Amino acid sequence: MEDTFVDGVRGLHLLFLALGMGAAFYLDFRTLTGLSRIIRKQDIAEIERIHRFVSVALAGLWVTGLTLIWIRTSFDLGQFSPKLWCKLAIVTGMTLNAMIIGTKILPIMQAQLGRRLIDLRPRSLMPLAVVASVSMFFWINGLALGSSTVLKTAGWELLMSWLSLTYVAVMAGGIVTLFTLRTAMLWMSPRPDPFDKLVWAQQVGKAPA
Repeated sequence: MEDTFVDGVRGLHLLFLALGMGAAFYLDFRTLTGLSRIIRKQDIAEIERIHRFVSVALAGLWVTGLTLIWIRTSFDLGQFSPKLWCKLAIVTGMTLNAMIIGTKILPIMQAQLGRRLIDLRPRSLMPLAVVASVSMFFWINGLALGSSTVLKTAGWELLMSWLSLTYVAVMAGGIVTLFTLRTAMLWMSPRPDPFDKLVWAQQVGKAPA
């Protein structure tokens, strides 16, 4: 009975990881491919729904993860492995990143209603690139630590090397990808005429002034 309970909690833990990671990656992909599109009210509403979904998945990760830790270690810190400390740090990072998205990134998106993300200045677009890349880093490593047999018994040296390498690779790749796409999209789709109120109204669903 105990093994069945543990397997059930572990299964739920992996399910929450898969759901949260899938939603976060979908949001990143949607944002990248929609850089040149005018942001509409329904776009903001969908982003908010996805953010709430990821928040629920994170809550599930915390509940199931802490349950597994209690079963295996009874919260005795002396039994915490390097991998377990890293997993706790990663889920904590995921949670903080989600809070930043809700308090900092969503307001930027809302302020762009009726405009395009590629029309933001690079310094204004950079926070979006950084937060999206950090999110990808955490979810990738959450999956890696949960599935890799090599990292399962790895010591601090290997784990820190792995995390440092993936952090640099994911951050650099995410930022370069976003700004490369922005440059290409600006070249193919120049800034729209700001006085074309009819087009703007059709895109955001408002009557022109």
